[in-house]
Amino acid sequence: MYDNSKMVHVACALKIHKIAVETDILPFPYCDNVSKHRLQLARVLSNHALYNSAYLDSVSKMNKSDSSSDDTSMSDDDHEMTWIEWFCRLKGNEFFVEVDEDYAQDDFNLTGLSQVVPYYDDALNVILDEDDQDHLGDDESALLETATQMLYGLIHSRFLQTNRGIQALYDKYSSGVYGLCWNEHCEREKRYVLPIGSDIVGQSHVNVYCPSCGECYVPRSSKLQVIDGAYFGSSASHILTLQYATNMAIGSTPSYLPLLYGFRLFPGIRDMISERNKQITNQVVSK
Repeated sequence: MYDNSKMVHVACALKIHKIAVETDILPFPYCDNVSKHRLQLARVLSNHALYNSAYLDSVSKMNKSDSSSDDTSMSDDDHEMTWIEWFCRLKGNEFFVEVDEDYAQDDFNLTGLSQVVPYYDDALNVILDEDDQDHLGDDESALLETATQMLYGLIHSRFLQTNRGIQALYDKYSSGVYGLCWNEHCEREKRYVLPIGSDIVGQSHVNVYCPSCGECYVPRSSKLQVIDGAYFGSSASHILTLQYATNMAIGSTPSYLPLLYGFRLFPGIRDMISERNKQITNQVVSK
């Protein structure tokens, strides 16, 4: 029902816009036949970390494999799967939780998103399974699918800061969905991590945060490294650690102790080295 194979068209649009920006020419040679919304979406997505061409190609390949496997194991209940359930079960989207539909239906929770996401009304209808895309062409349908995933990601970031969102995040955390910490001690003690991102679209990809050692790491899977950090925000993981502090090993991992010939290094040695490097850099720049 939900096929992302057409999303590869977006990669072409992004490449065209990238060349246009670099060469200072018109974004689309056939601009007269392209709606303003398509131009706006191309500009937004050209700087969007999630929808680069590599990601789109991988999504297209994953959806083809998913559709072939689903044909052999599809049950009657699968026909009633909502868009949100389908999206969260895609390979590479394991970090996402399922946003409650009543939350997405509340206009108060979506304040300001219509100014950020093109095709906002149509994208919201797709998320709520009220879509009617018969009036759209192939290219516009592909762009709408991309905008729909962008809108869901931004709604998802807000939902994670609610009680139901925190509970859903904790359920995945306690089940080990987000994986183990990269720290040697944490990995040995089987300390799980949480997804953490930023509050600005396109600023960074999603990372993982370990409450045990207090460090952030790059996700182990390369598929997760292309998900925009704005889809998770910078606060949800810390809200969870405060709410479930008694159930988590917060700060239990001992810090690494650097030794030199068996003696502890001066605690401020890192700051001294950092300050010295800054001075050297400033001297080189001034020359």
